Amino acid sequence: MTDHSLPVDADQVLAAWNKARGSDLLPPVAFAASEIPPHLLPMSMCYRRMPDGTYLYSLVGDDLAALLLEDPRGTTVLHSAPEDERRRRYAQIDRAIDSGHPFWFETKSTLTDGTAVEVGRLALPATNGPRKVLLMLYFVATDDLRPGVRFASFAHWDEASIRWLA
Repeated sequence: MTDHSLPVDADQVLAAWNKARGSDLLPPVAFAASEIPPHLLPMSMCYRRMPDGTYLYSLVGDDLAALLLEDPRGTTVLHSAPEDERRRRYAQIDRAIDSGHPFWFETKSTLTDGTAVEVGRLALPATNGPRKVLLMLYFVATDDLRPGVRFASFAHWDEASIRWLA
């Protein structure tokens, strides 16, 4: 299954995810290494579900890490966000992983130089061994990014902005 309303690269990744999934609800995250175009992997991150129901940032691509105000690897998702925001985000991640449905959403993010940019995200539920994960790929027009700029704040995922890709 593809969704031609997505950017071309995101549509190709969704098709690769579906192919890797086969008849299983969730594909192994290892599909990313061979099926996702290499230029997209540096703009990806992976949320790993922990036994207590929290999520850790377990992988952050180098290009994405350079855009973030801090490297979140090893911290819980939204560790510095208000509890209600964290709970909402975890519920959305849980829904994707438990249903096996990927989702897409777009937000406007502000950069440290004051520029507003559109950021699309493709969220793909998967497994990494016995653990459930959500692979998140970021899509930002590279001509919108100048050397040394970073995201000034995190973007809210409100349910109205999420498009479930069943």
